[in-house]
Amino acid sequence: MLGASNSLPPKVLVVGGDSLIGSTLVEHFRSQGTSVGFTSRRPHHKSPACIPLELGKAVSLPYIPEVAILCAGVTDFRSCAEQPDATRRINVDAVLELATTLHLGGACILYLSSNAVCEIEKDSVQSHSLPSITTELSAQKYDAECGILALGERATIVRGAKVVSCKASLIASWLNGLSNDQTITPLSDYYLSPVSLQFMVTAIAQLAFAGASGIFNISGAQPLSYSDFAYQFAAAMNVNLGLIAPENSLDLNFPSYYPRALKSLGMLAMTSPSGILPQSVRSVIDDLIVEFFNEQSLTNHSYPALSEKR
Repeated sequence: MLGASNSLPPKVLVVGGDSLIGSTLVEHFRSQGTSVGFTSRRPHHKSPACIPLELGKAVSLPYIPEVAILCAGVTDFRSCAEQPDATRRINVDAVLELATTLHLGGACILYLSSNAVCEIEKDSVQSHSLPSITTELSAQKYDAECGILALGERATIVRGAKVVSCKASLIASWLNGLSNDQTITPLSDYYLSPVSLQFMVTAIAQLAFAGASGIFNISGAQPLSYSDFAYQFAAAMNVNLGLIAPENSLDLNFPSYYPRALKSLGMLAMTSPSGILPQSVRSVIDDLIVEFFNEQSLTNHSYPALSEKR
């Protein structure tokens, strides 16, 4: 059991361990033989490795790990835009309170931020120039970054690009539509620099024990529209490209609280110590295909049209 006097605490604590990235990090560390615990705000979680924790409420930690990876928070642009005060108390105040407690206890802190914070950041670990703040989520992430960096040594910021995964609603909806010969309608005038879930998790895990402080970017190699990405993904899966019907956000009166372009970020600071380069679109799609068939073999979900065409 966690916190028992006769056992060593896990080396890594993933805060937000049932989020998409957080849960995959937990699986990754376990597969590598690294002891890992995680937090969850869901009371039904029965895993002995789980610490019940909800940001903004009283925190009681049974141990201080070597490394704490902070993945928890409100990451929805709409929620932050419509409830700025409530989400700021979670994304900034509560995150910094927890990070400070962990840091004072001796843990290295790795905070998962977003490329929504800025358009393009300089390729320097020390670079922290004021970015172009365009959304409430961006502002909250930036303020949390500043507080994390103020902790000093053993404080790391990871600005991650858009993660695409078969476990996420976007790709899942595309898969469902394409496999059932239904039209999908990706946006033609919104852009992303995608990275796969596997790429993001591998890079974060490597950085967690690198002993470096500062800002690091994890990004795709190039930005492209959601519709272009959908075409490339569908082509790789060998499905009917005629099912893709791009739409324009202006015709849809798309909400302004979503950033139009989450561009690629320079990864020089990340590449120098790790050798990890920005992920190409082809590599992202290859990882998605592998993830798709792995998930299909582990669950009851089935996409026969795609399977047959592979």
